[in-house]
Amino acid sequence: MEASRKWLVPVVAIVVAAVLIIVAVAYLLLKEDESEGSTVVIDGSELATSGLVDHGTGTFSDPYVINGLDITVQDVETYSTINGIVVNEVSAHLVISGTTIHGEDPTPSGQRKLGIWVLDSSNVTILDCMFLDLSDGICLDNSRDIFIAYNTFHNCSNGVGFSDDEDSRCSNVSINGNNINSVLYGVSCSRGCSPLSIDGNVFAHGTHAFNIARSEGVSVTNNSASDISSYVFSVSLSDDVLVAGNTVTNSFLTGIALSDVSFAEVTDNLIEYGNGISLSYCDHVVISENVVGHVTGISVRDSTSIEVTRNNVSESSTGLLVADSRFVNITYCRIWGCYVGIQLLASENGATIVLVHHNDIASNDIQALDNSDSNNTWDDGAGEGNYWNDYEGVDGDSDGIGDTPLVIDEDSADRYPLMASPV
Repeated sequence: MEASRKWLVPVVAIVVAAVLIIVAVAYLLLKEDESEGSTVVIDGSELATSGLVDHGTGTFSDPYVINGLDITVQDVETYSTINGIVVNEVSAHLVISGTTIHGEDPTPSGQRKLGIWVLDSSNVTILDCMFLDLSDGICLDNSRDIFIAYNTFHNCSNGVGFSDDEDSRCSNVSINGNNINSVLYGVSCSRGCSPLSIDGNVFAHGTHAFNIARSEGVSVTNNSASDISSYVFSVSLSDDVLVAGNTVTNSFLTGIALSDVSFAEVTDNLIEYGNGISLSYCDHVVISENVVGHVTGISVRDSTSIEVTRNNVSESSTGLLVADSRFVNITYCRIWGCYVGIQLLASENGATIVLVHHNDIASNDIQALDNSDSNNTWDDGAGEGNYWNDYEGVDGDSDGIGDTPLVIDEDSADRYPLMASPV
């Protein structure tokens, strides 16, 4: 009996060791599959014991902090996607800060390199990091309560990208105070994020500052963009949008473009030396207090219930264009020094219904064009129209209204031209 026990002990030890090896190999294979060649994997179930945390307990007031990593995303031929850091199923409060992630150049054809991939996670802050020579500096996938601030992105396809997976949805994401330059898209979100805040970022020398689609509660405020070669700020297929306090200079295509957007406000933006503000297929949008100059002004196409008020448009090919749109009000704008001041168009199958009054229309080569029959009104319906600096009529009764209409074309006229600017 004692001899058999002696044989039994090593057999049991061997079996246990084999099981442990199998479990370990399975774990590594699973982890390899999840991370797709990642340098660092931060798993929610192992975060506290991972050895990566500098300090913190994972609460809102005392988050886990991972700081000061320097990662090169190296070429791995067996993977189509390589990640610097994967944050997977983390729900504790986590801050990644002071970290540099860069890709090797050149990247093999078709291979994606992601700096930080945030997957199925929440309560993650990425702060004061650098992302260089990557496909996506940061990629968000089915995550919420994410704060991305004061980072630098350079020479990436996307500074901050959102997963294109049709099942991926993100929510409550803030992208604030980042420096994003020489990228294809500063921020790219095609599958939706609600709400999404993009505030105080600097975009330079790229193709697009951002492209946002299928989102609700989008706030784009206080950003600056310069030397962008395509659309600068683009939002489509979205609701409840605010675009305010942004500055665009030297853009080659439209500065602010909204398409298929409902309930939006575009206000207090400055767009210089580039195309201005464009709406298409939108409804219930207010465009106000913007300054637009040089190249093109404001265009509204195929849209309904649009308020264009208190904007200053100058030295553009067309100051303000409205085409095939209904229930558009243009009021208290200053439009000057353009080739065409205001142009109202309607196609054969379209209709344009516009109310134009209390604007300052001055020193344009062609002050106004209206080819939409008699659907438009160039006054407020209560006896006051617009100020035209080339109006040659008189105000015999000194009521501030010209005694004769200003004729625009054979079926369009301002019946009550103002003798002084209302703005």
